[in-house]
Amino acid sequence: MKISNALATTFLFLSVISYGQKLKLGPEIGFNMPFLESTELGKSFEPGFHAGANVEYHFIDYFYLRSGVFASQKRQSYSSSDTVLVNLFVLEDLIEIDEVNLESYSHTSGRVAQLYIELPLVAAYRYKDLSIYAGPYFGFMLSAKAKEVKSVDTPFLRTVDIVSLIPDGLPVDAVLATLPAAEKTRFNESSSKSGLKPLDIGLKAGLSYQFNNLGANVNYQYGFTDFRTPTQLEFQNHHYFQLTLHYNFGIGKGN
Repeated sequence: MKISNALATTFLFLSVISYGQKLKLGPEIGFNMPFLESTELGKSFEPGFHAGANVEYHFIDYFYLRSGVFASQKRQSYSSSDTVLVNLFVLEDLIEIDEVNLESYSHTSGRVAQLYIELPLVAAYRYKDLSIYAGPYFGFMLSAKAKEVKSVDTPFLRTVDIVSLIPDGLPVDAVLATLPAAEKTRFNESSSKSGLKPLDIGLKAGLSYQFNNLGANVNYQYGFTDFRTPTQLEFQNHHYFQLTLHYNFGIGKGN
């Protein structure tokens, strides 16, 4: 479904349910707290903003539906490592293979921030000023920014003078071009959405405390799909706690 169609459907839904019914709507703002990685100092969290308009449709005093349209920033971290055996071609006979580590090690780590238009639809049960709710959400990605660091380390190229081992008559530059870097770190930053899924679907559940028109919410969101495409061997989804405040105005009968 296109984002424009989803927004039109949402506003049509709000228009229909608002006729002669108990409807509350207003702004909501807060932040997402995704867990990114573990370090020696503990777990790393990096907040992302969450803001928009929420709407509540009250069937009866203790049961209502909550929806809305939000701009939500979600963050992820990823890392991968690889080890390959370096092919020395004509140089293999000139090096003591048993005494030299011919492996090359690479490590890639990165972080990506994605901006979504998010449409939740949760059912809530209210007891006095406290509500508990759960339901699905649908996120449509608008943009993404990624930062990545890739390092390569080939220990034997740092200790062995390869140039001195190349036989006369062979092109030195051509031989060196077939070998990995002895030690190299590369930083890359992009705004491409390539490799990222445009749709995030999951479950949202939480608690809300209402004081007159002001409400405080603590949610947990869990995505059902990997945020990357194609799906990697290791499943990695958006999942995080969310803290928000909302201020709702009542319209319709009974408000």
